[in-house]
Amino acid sequence: MKMEKLSEKTTQSEWLIASNNQHKIDEIKLFFLQRGIKIKTLSLKEAGIQMDVDESENTFEGNAWLKADALKGLWNGNILADDSGLCVDALNGAPGVHSARYAGEPTSHANNVSKLLDEMKSVLDRKAFFVTVLAGYYNGMPFEVKGHVFGKIARMPMGWDGFGYDPVFIPNKCSRTFAELSHDEKNLLSHRAAALEQLVLKIKGCA
Repeated sequence: MKMEKLSEKTTQSEWLIASNNQHKIDEIKLFFLQRGIKIKTLSLKEAGIQMDVDESENTFEGNAWLKADALKGLWNGNILADDSGLCVDALNGAPGVHSARYAGEPTSHANNVSKLLDEMKSVLDRKAFFVTVLAGYYNGMPFEVKGHVFGKIARMPMGWDGFGYDPVFIPNKCSRTFAELSHDEKNLLSHRAAALEQLVLKIKGCA
C-alpha cells in the first residue's frame, strides 16, 4: 500500500471517495446528482491524496474496509470506499473479488471480458450478478451497505458504453447489456446504485 498525505483541507460536510477508478467516481457523483441529493463528493485526486491499496482480502467487504481504513488518518471528513465485482454461477462465483485482475497484470477490461467469455463458451447456465459493497465512516461512525443486480452473461460483447464487464452483462428484465444503456439508465438499476440507495437510508436515519 502506497499513501501520501497531501491535504489537510477537509470538513465533515464532504465525502471522500476512496478510489482511483474514474468510472466508479463518475457513477457515484451521477447517482447523487440524478436524485437531487446535495452531497459533495471528492475523488482522491481532487482531495490531493495519493493512495494505492493492495486489495488482498478474499471478500468484497474486506477489501472495501482496507480502502476505508487506509484513509482514516488522512481525511477528517466522511469516507466512502467501494469494492465491486461480477459473480458467475457456473464459475462458482468467479471472477468475484478478482474481477479487476481476472486476466492478470497489467489489468485490462478487454482481456478480462475475453477470458470470461472463453471460459463460458460451452456453458448454458449464464446466470450472474454484480455486487457492490460500500464501507466507510459517516460523522466518524462506521457503516457498511451492499447492493446487487442480477442478470446473465451475453455470448459476445455488445455496446460501447460503461466499463469492466458491462459489455457482456444483461440485467434481468432488460434486453440490452449495461454497455448498451445510457449512463442515466444504468445508474437507475446498477449494483452500485442499489448500494448507494442503502447508504442514503442510513444517512437519513442518522440525521
